[in-house]
Amino acid sequence: MFLSGTDNNTHIAYQVAEVAGQPCGRSFEEAFIYANAKWLVDNHAKLRASGSKFKGKDATALGTDAYEVAPHKVDFALDLISAPGWVTPKYIADGLRWLALRTAL
Repeated sequence: MFLSGTDNNTHIAYQVAEVAGQPCGRSFEEAFIYANAKWLVDNHAKLRASGSKFKGKDATALGTDAYEVAPHKVDFALDLISAPGWVTPKYIADGLRWLALRTAL
């Protein structure tokens, strides 16, 4: 079941709450934080360029940190490439599943 809209060859994946009752991220950074709050609390020091931006100790507090990370998107992305163990936000996983199914046809 996809969490977004599909019409023929077009699929729109958008941010959704990672857990029922949790806020929905409004940007990639915020969605990533909600999907990976515990991982970020435990591993932010491993993120060389953007780790100092994460000061919160839970998903709600980390959500405000997304605004500090957003201007540094490239640094954040490069940090994530070299730091395994995080999970993909639901809306991105949804879009990738749809794309994989479309290319398999």
